[in-house]
Amino acid sequence: MGDLTFLPLHENAEYYEGCAEVLNEEWKRSLSARLHSLQKSCDTFPVSLILVEVNGSKKEVVGHSRVSIVHGREKSCLVESVVVKKNKRGMGYGRKVMTETEEFVKRKGYEWMYLTTHDKQDFYKHLGYEFCNPVISLGFNAHLLPDHMIQRFSESVGVNTNGSSVSINSSSINNCTLKNKRTVEDNFNSPNTTPHTPQLSLGAQPPTQYPTAAPLPPPPPPLLPATKSKTSSSLEDNTVTRWDPSKVSWMRKKLL
Repeated sequence: MGDLTFLPLHENAEYYEGCAEVLNEEWKRSLSARLHSLQKSCDTFPVSLILVEVNGSKKEVVGHSRVSIVHGREKSCLVESVVVKKNKRGMGYGRKVMTETEEFVKRKGYEWMYLTTHDKQDFYKHLGYEFCNPVISLGFNAHLLPDHMIQRFSESVGVNTNGSSVSINSSSINNCTLKNKRTVEDNFNSPNTTPHTPQLSLGAQPPTQYPTAAPLPPPPPPLLPATKSKTSSSLEDNTVTRWDPSKVSWMRKKLL
């Protein structure tokens, strides 16, 4: 393992293609589509973060994470698209990506980190994460959506914005232009039309465009009687105490 450095991607443009290659090892997309998405990283979130390994004159992107803001949760964020280059796995790089991401958001004043996972529950439990109820995250271009629209959209698919029901990731409508935003908003406000529901996403990668038909979201993780945990400040987010392998798991960690 060479020297490692952790950087915001948008401040280090020379690593865009290397980062895209690492992501495409795990989630296949065209290079142009991947670069278009990565170039939306910014200081105010969502932000793409990269782990770079330096061996002499060679500099290589070996890991990535993306952080977005959680809607309706003060000082809370969501980490997603956590990935390590395939030939570097099992060597501690994943833990390094997560610890560096946590330090980054702590410096930004955030206190809670949320994530979803299908099969890495044990890994995240070892890092201090606990099971929790779903939340709503605001991804790329979510700043184009006013709060009342997010609320109406959440209600239309049965999402409670306090995070106690099924979650929708607002990055799933990441290609909304101002014109599209007006069209969607008009649909919500018109009494004679049925709102168009964008593709729901509980995974790491948002769709690249509106689907023609939106499937129903998967059910939330099983809810068991609330139990107080060492890291939970209330019972509200600590009702999920185990995970179902057939469903996505939501987890969170207190950072401060």
